[in-house]
Amino acid sequence: AEFCQDLGQIPAAKQYLDKSLETRQKVKVKTTAYIDLLCKYATWYLMTGDRENAEKYADQAQEELEKLTISRFSVLMTLQKIGGILIALGKTADGEKVLKKAEDLEAEKAGDTLNQSTNYSSRATAYLSSGQYEKALEYFQKAYESRAKNCQDPDNDP
Repeated sequence: AEFCQDLGQIPAAKQYLDKSLETRQKVKVKTTAYIDLLCKYATWYLMTGDRENAEKYADQAQEELEKLTISRFSVLMTLQKIGGILIALGKTADGEKVLKKAEDLEAEKAGDTLNQSTNYSSRATAYLSSGQYEKALEYFQKAYESRAKNCQDPDNDP
């Protein structure tokens, strides 16, 4: 589905998303893969201009994530996706709240500047897509500084 979206084949992407969702809904236990699929739906609807359905799927992804009882570190990327989608929808406060959760998880992994850099970059991209250029620049700069710090750490193998 993502490949089709990247190629601009929006109807084909929707078909793949529908098939994936149909399969995932048959599984009783919801996982981060299911939540990731909901994020993909939100992104698809956002790309097609259907903000109402994009918001519906982003909200559903956030609700499902809160229900899960899984390792807190396995949700980092999902939190970043949900936060970014919410910001792109213009729900900046909600998106920032979700991204703050991701930052808090990273803080628990003290010194993990690579994950920190990824989070900053995700946040910057979300601000950029919503037209908040000053905030985007601020977080791209933080991502750069974090990545540079990671590259200077002799314990990291480049």
